[in-house]
Amino acid sequence: MKVVLLKTVEKIGTAGEVVTVSDGYARNFLIAKGLACIAGQNDQQKWEEGKKREDQKNEEKIKESQDAKVLLEKTPLHFSVKTSKDGGVFSSVQEKDIVEKITQLLNQENPKNSLTQKELHIKTKPIKELGPHEIPIKIGPSQWATPATIHITIEAE
Repeated sequence: MKVVLLKTVEKIGTAGEVVTVSDGYARNFLIAKGLACIAGQNDQQKWEEGKKREDQKNEEKIKESQDAKVLLEKTPLHFSVKTSKDGGVFSSVQEKDIVEKITQLLNQENPKNSLTQKELHIKTKPIKELGPHEIPIKIGPSQWATPATIHITIEAE
């Protein structure tokens, strides 16, 4: 049976390729898992149109990620935490706090921003020290994430 692969399948072919496989493998695995559809003139055209739309969306996400990188690298983020009289910090600034602040900043600068909190990848331990910090971040979908470094200042309330 001839099928059009919707996704790359190891040892079979790459996405968009028309391949011939056994009927059972096509029906029970490839088509059932959404990895392929039966090859036909219209299916190939539909796949190509879908691929073009997906590529266009990906290009928009990449551009938006790069714009966000420029904004975040030039704009420092400020956080206030409760401290004791002798300078000890009672709480910390965590990844979720940083992501929320970044999302607010991006939405203020561009109300049509489509980057979600899931597309902001930060791997850092909770910050429990006052002063400036640099945090590495990846912006955008994980396969095309744009690396950046953000500047954070933690101050006493």
